[in-house]
Amino acid sequence: MTASLPLSTTDFPKDATLRVVIAGGGTGGHLYPGIALAESFVSTVEGSHVHFVGALQGIEARVLPRENRPAFFLDMARIRGGGVRVALRGIFKLPLAILRTMGFFRRLKPHLVIGVGGYASGAAILAATLMGIPRVVQEQNAIPGITNRVAGKLVHRVYTSFKGAEAHFPMGRVRCLGNPIRAAIREALGGVKREESEGQSHSRILVFGGSQGARFLNQNVPALLASLAARRGNLDIIHQTGIREEEETRERYRELGVHADVRPYLHDMAEQYAAADLAICRAGASTLAEVTAVGVPTVLVPFPFAANDHQTANAREISDVGGGWTVPQTAWNADQLAGELADVLGKEADLQAMADSARQLGRPEAADSIVRDALELLTERGEWTGGLVG
Repeated sequence: MTASLPLSTTDFPKDATLRVVIAGGGTGGHLYPGIALAESFVSTVEGSHVHFVGALQGIEARVLPRENRPAFFLDMARIRGGGVRVALRGIFKLPLAILRTMGFFRRLKPHLVIGVGGYASGAAILAATLMGIPRVVQEQNAIPGITNRVAGKLVHRVYTSFKGAEAHFPMGRVRCLGNPIRAAIREALGGVKREESEGQSHSRILVFGGSQGARFLNQNVPALLASLAARRGNLDIIHQTGIREEEETRERYRELGVHADVRPYLHDMAEQYAAADLAICRAGASTLAEVTAVGVPTVLVPFPFAANDHQTANAREISDVGGGWTVPQTAWNADQLAGELADVLGKEADLQAMADSARQLGRPEAADSIVRDALELLTERGEWTGGLVG
């Protein structure tokens, strides 16, 4: 079964100067950079029209209708990670998904198809290849997923967020331009700078694990910060837990005699980044795009079950330049880490050097850079001639 929201002729304005399809999703890490690109196309090219292609089973099926973004949804299934039966089911669905996407492209006549990862991204890139439509992919992580690795051989450009990803794609097609950040977040981050804490009697620690929280951080960081407080004195702690573990985490801090502001969700991340001397977090691509945009020293604890262990590769891109620490869960030692953190937190010059190193990797303008490069590609190929807003 397939669905669309909606698929009427009003979704395809005849006077659209530029028609772009952004395909993929499955997770927020794929979807939200795609939305950031859509925002940039609309603000960059007057009269542009952006349409999404996603999977019925992915997060995009909930988010895109809620945001009133036109989208075409495919019935897809994973091919890897579920055994032979799951793989066969995914392979069986793929040809039909490609055919239906080709039919959709015939109606829309896109100038460009952008794959951002996920099952629907693969179907769209294959359909665009068969139809001769210009196509690119955007890869968020230092180790690409299987869909983008295959698609990277079929596209005209590959936009990466980390230098380490380049080795997985054909030479000459890669542009390392960063991970797109949504306009509202980018504007908020652009309006803040990390506050210096020299002369203050406390250090400000931000702990977060994404919108759902991170169980390992909720269980282990309170003891780490108790050990750090014993060495460093007062700490100003804000810990985002996710809804399910808020009370449990708050109780851990109470038992350890450490005061912490424990919240299920943080709505003011830009301000939190600005106030933090140090962040303790996972190493998802979107998180790293944000902390490097502001310049926050980080203790990065990669999620060990991420596909291809890509979070570890992401984290090492930061720690290798001196912007933070990469601490695998299997190597977690609260007392040892507390000692290292206490030493750095006592030296504002060291903290500032780490912040500067992190900021060197920050690319808050990534969405605009990718859009402009893609427009250059279309212009070079004679597929599009048009003006930019302003």
